[in-house]
Parts: sequence; C-alpha cells; structure tokens
Amino acid sequence: MDQHALVSGDPELAGRHLDALDERIARPMDSPLISAARTCVLLFTRRFADAVVASRTALIRGPGLPLSRIFSIAALGHAGAREEASHDVAALLRI
Repeated sequence: MDQHALVSGDPELAGRHLDALDERIARPMDSPLISAARTCVLLFTRRFADAVVASRTALIRGPGLPLSRIFSIAALGHAGAREEASHDVAALLRI
C-alpha cells in the first residue's frame, strides 16, 4: 500500500491501494496492520459506521496493536458510541 497517499490527503487512493493489495495476498485483510490501515481510510473518508466494523476486525487480528485500538476509539467516538469508546480508552491504557 502506498501509505503516502493516506498521509498526503488522498484517502480514496489509499483505499484503492488497499483493495489492490487484498487481491494480491492469499488471505485478504489477514494482517492487523492492513486492517488498521483500512480503518484509517474509512475514518478519513468519514465513513464512521464502516470504520467501527473495520476497527473491530483490526482488534480481532491484532488485539495488542495500539494503533488498532486508537483507530477504534476514533471510529466509535465519531459514530456516537462514546461509552464504548471509553471502554477502548481504558483498554488502551492497560496496553
């Protein structure tokens, strides 16, 4: 994936790169980092409900990855699930 596309302000391009990566790997979205990146793309494109779902996938695949938890907190907060986001904050602090 071209992470530069995401940080330079083109999340749509970053999403297309993730889609292309999914097609090339044997088990799509297997990596917790790829799942976290997908969540980030969804956050940047303001698709918050989809970002919540993607963040849960990232947490399942990489429960100890702080980045997954951070994106989950952001997704939940933007989706209006503040109580659940608070639980994720507590979990992040335990990491």
